[in-house]
Amino acid sequence: MSFIHLTPASISYLTQFILSLSITLFLARHLQNRNTQLVLLTCFFAGATVFIGLMFLDVALSPFPRLLAVYAQNTVLALALVFLLQFAYRFPRFYAHHKWEAHASLVVSLAYLLWEASYMVYRYVSLLQWETVYYRPGVSAYANALVLLWAPIAFLRQTIAADPRPLNGLIKLWNPQGKEARGARSFVLVFGILFVLGIIDILRIFYLPTMFYNAALAIGILIALWLFAINYINFIPGGVSVLARLSILTLTLFLALLGSVGWVIASPYIATYRPDLTDHQTLRFTPDASGGYTVTTVDPAFETGLGDRLQVQPLNEARNHKIDFEFPFYGQSYTQIYVASSGAIGIGEPFWQPNMQARRANLPTIFPLLIELDPNAGGGLYARQEPDRLILTWDHLPALYQPEAIFTFQAILYQDGVFDITYNGLPLPLRFDPDETPSANPWLRGAAPGRRESLHTHLDDLSGPLQEAQGAIVQNYQLDFRQYLHAFILPLGWVVIGGSLLLMAGLPTLLHFSIVRPLDALLAGVRQMEAGDLNVQVAIQNQDEIGFLTSAFNKMASRLSKLVTGLEEQVAERTVELEARNKELDAFAHTVAHDIKSPLTPIVAYAEMLAEDCAAQGDIQGLESLRKVASSGRKISHIVDELMLLAGLREMEAQFEPLDMAGIVAQVQEQLAQMIKDCQAEIVLHAIWPVALGYGPWVEEVWVNYLSNALKYGGRPEEEILPRIELGADPLPQAKRTERGYIRFWVRDNGPGLTPEEQAKLFTPFTRLSPMRIKGHGLGLSIVKRIVEKLGGQVGVESEIGQGSLFFFTLPGVAEANYD
Repeated sequence: MSFIHLTPASISYLTQFILSLSITLFLARHLQNRNTQLVLLTCFFAGATVFIGLMFLDVALSPFPRLLAVYAQNTVLALALVFLLQFAYRFPRFYAHHKWEAHASLVVSLAYLLWEASYMVYRYVSLLQWETVYYRPGVSAYANALVLLWAPIAFLRQTIAADPRPLNGLIKLWNPQGKEARGARSFVLVFGILFVLGIIDILRIFYLPTMFYNAALAIGILIALWLFAINYINFIPGGVSVLARLSILTLTLFLALLGSVGWVIASPYIATYRPDLTDHQTLRFTPDASGGYTVTTVDPAFETGLGDRLQVQPLNEARNHKIDFEFPFYGQSYTQIYVASSGAIGIGEPFWQPNMQARRANLPTIFPLLIELDPNAGGGLYARQEPDRLILTWDHLPALYQPEAIFTFQAILYQDGVFDITYNGLPLPLRFDPDETPSANPWLRGAAPGRRESLHTHLDDLSGPLQEAQGAIVQNYQLDFRQYLHAFILPLGWVVIGGSLLLMAGLPTLLHFSIVRPLDALLAGVRQMEAGDLNVQVAIQNQDEIGFLTSAFNKMASRLSKLVTGLEEQVAERTVELEARNKELDAFAHTVAHDIKSPLTPIVAYAEMLAEDCAAQGDIQGLESLRKVASSGRKISHIVDELMLLAGLREMEAQFEPLDMAGIVAQVQEQLAQMIKDCQAEIVLHAIWPVALGYGPWVEEVWVNYLSNALKYGGRPEEEILPRIELGADPLPQAKRTERGYIRFWVRDNGPGLTPEEQAKLFTPFTRLSPMRIKGHGLGLSIVKRIVEKLGGQVGVESEIGQGSLFFFTLPGVAEANYD
């Protein structure tokens, strides 16, 4: 890992990378249901993970490989934003009226992605083919911020749509109702943080310190990831286990702590770095016979006659000032010198500062001290040309990124190829910023012939003994400082990686034995109790809160078991008592019925005989009275028969056989012929009756009750509408022709219908719904219910006021029965 140099920012990005990767893997595990929303979110986090990884490489690599990561950053981010915006319009669900907004966001984000990808390719080609470095234009930061802003706006729109209340949108945003609306609003904050980071990226154009930028990104992204993890786990299909919740929370807190530790501990250590840079010192570079240079330390000599001030700027081509001066350099003669505000001298060509981060040097350059200086903030760059020499002075120039640091140094070029570098005012001790661009700190001093030599691996000590070289003679302070800091930060990096792996692998195991396993055991006991097993006792594994809860559960289960056992014993005793009393009641009912019916039969017979005598004698009043006596006697006899049937059904066993339902219905019609005639009812029968299983006499009793009720309650006398009664049958929908299903038989009348309250009272013994119209005893439907249930079927009614009623009963059918 010698090409990696850890810094506080790199530690923060490393923690974010691990957390983002963990979330991505967690989401990917839930992709088996192919939920579009989850797929888009997983793709976004995969892109975000790659982006954070590139940010880590940005601050951890040396200048050239760093560019390879930097160039891809915004393209990867743009790709992630494509998925984010589509996820935004599908969380918590896709709303049709947001369709065009979602399409517009897709077009805009894809256009932005295409633009970033195109510029990325151009930069890579320029770097790798022409070794020319181009910085990203400022307009890209604005475009990036606008696309980032779209995400929280989309979630705002989704919040309003998810709240069904007919209220103003601002009220919904302030106090959303419902889990979905609250979840969408929480993402406004999560992804609003990313927009704020986009604004901070814009501020970098205006010299926002890179250290502040990296710190803001480190903290902001970590907070966004933490808030996302807390909010979204509630919306994962299938839910999230306690183990996963605790693991995510612990890992997040662990990484947040270590990410902060890097900034805290590194700051005092950075202050201890002392570059090998001496003030009031003169280095002389003398050409040697090999075509290279020999470096020696000579007596300090600073020319106080500075000459003319040069008009240079700290950025772009304006940083160079051309001077015509003949100067041999590394065995080749040049006639033009370009002096730059950043402490460099281009020999024969303008000095282009960004190219210093390319892989190799292609420009002959002298580096008195390469650092970004600001001529507009004070001091100046001066040149004094004499016949045999050129004096260049950077006088009291503040550093561009550290204005409090003031630099004064001088370079004298002689026509014989010798040149001197003198320092006469350095802000020692220098404070290095590890996360700024390399030239924000003193970077290089020395000379390079521009013959494609690497500048990022040289660590020459120009203050030491005699230096001789045919190639570059460069002292690289930036590399020396990064190695110095890396040696200190590296243990923390291993703690981050090792601790994260330990937490991801070891914490679930620890939590499993200490929390999850006891909870699973307790949950198994709860499920066992839910299934009806009250004799459950869960083993207490730990003497902690879960152990206390388990003990309380065991006590509750024991008490509940005792209560249920006692209740069952009481119910069994009461059942035995009730069975005995029922038998006594049945015997009593049969005895009473027999004792009542025995004298009742001759009474009816005598009344009928006397009625005939009164008719013969013309005694009309006596005739009517005797007929009423006979009719009342027959009704009493019928009531006694129904009571005996109702009581006897409890002991009687049915003999199932295929029923000739058409014949049974015909017998019932014949039995009720006089009633049908008196009511002037129209009877409509189905042509074909399905074959069902049952006991003929009982089924006949059911039809008698249903049809007599229909005759009593059918029609509407007040509207002069006569009863119209339809009898039929049909198989239940779930019955299959190849299996024994159930058949529904029914009677439909055209009566006034029943209210829901009246329907609830049906089939209850001794209940009459319309005492004003019909005087009855309320036993018929209760007998029907008991008969049908004994036959394995059910009874019911369907009715609406003014639409008549349909009374039905079901019986088991015969396989392969004809239901047509």
